[in-house]
Amino acid sequence: MESIYRRWRAAFWEKVSVLVFIVLAAITLVGIELPHGELGELISGGIVPILNFLVAIKVALGSWTVILVFIRYRGLL
Repeated sequence: MESIYRRWRAAFWEKVSVLVFIVLAAITLVGIELPHGELGELISGGIVPILNFLVAIKVALGSWTVILVFIRYRGLL
C-alpha cells in the first residue's frame, strides 16, 4: 500500500489539489466565473462542481495518508 502511495505521489497531488482550490476560489472571489448554463445542464453549476471535485481528492488522499500512518505506527501508542 505504501509503495502505491509513493509511486502515485499521493502527497504531492494532495497539496496540488489544495493549491488549485485556493487559486480557483480566489479567481471566483475576484469576479471571474465560468458561464452559467441552463438548469439541468452539465455545466449549470459554474465552478462549484470543480471545487467539490478538488475537495473530494483532498479528503480521499488525506484519508489514505492517515490510514498509512496508523498502519506504520500500530502498536507504538
